[in-house]
Amino acid sequence: MAFRPESLRIQRILAGLLASLVLLAFSYAVAHNGKWGQNTI
Repeated sequence: MAFRPESLRIQRILAGLLASLVLLAFSYAVAHNGKWGQNTI
């Protein structure tokens, strides 16, 4: 695989989207559980 600036930027954007999605899912789970460490991943 050859590293290009475009692919690197795309990977960075995808990583940011994935991180925000994980954070959103975690906050959603915490909000619905009401307690920390209960039925969380």
